Amino acid sequence: MTYQLFIIIVVINAIGFINSTILYVNVSYTAVWAENAITVAGLSNGT
Repeated sequence: MTYQLFIIIVVINAIGFINSTILYVNVSYTAVWAENAITVAGLSNGT
């Protein structure tokens, strides 16, 4: 019983860790994409 509970906690922690990692990657990717979009817009405007 205790062992099963431990496994469940480990699985939940692993899922949470993976989710936060995915979220972090998505945020970083979005930030880079936004920066690139701003740069491209600036180049198009001739600035």
